Amino acid sequence: MLEGVIIKEIEFSSEQYKTALEIRNQVLRKPHGLSIYEENLTTDAKSIHISAYYDNEMIGTLVMTEINEEKIKMRQVAVEPKYREQNVGKQLVLYAEDFARAIGYKKIVLHAREESVGFYERLGYTKLGSSFIEVTIPHYKMEKALT
Repeated sequence: MLEGVIIKEIEFSSEQYKTALEIRNQVLRKPHGLSIYEENLTTDAKSIHISAYYDNEMIGTLVMTEINEEKIKMRQVAVEPKYREQNVGKQLVLYAEDFARAIGYKKIVLHAREESVGFYERLGYTKLGSSFIEVTIPHYKMEKALT
């Protein structure tokens, strides 16, 4: 486990947001021949942005977007490749869960890439239904109660 990781909320449209957007693009879109900059990012303006830092460098990020008063969607969880397998993703998700719980949400939902399902299951998420294609690759709907 990587010690000394700092996780915090960042502001939309800040320099930190631009860095997070680039991490999301490099990790989640570019490997599939896509660009996040060609997507509609309007929901980012009303979302919660959380990032992980190590040695003052952003190394991971995620976004949470409200679905309704009780449910929030976690999306675009991305960790820089050289920091994977060091529990950075786990720390980000656990922080996001605590954050969501503290502001009153009862459930987190997400669309997990097929290869990430085990990661989320180890954190208590339940897979719902069969796979579907999103951004050209198989995903599963998953959820976790925060109570």
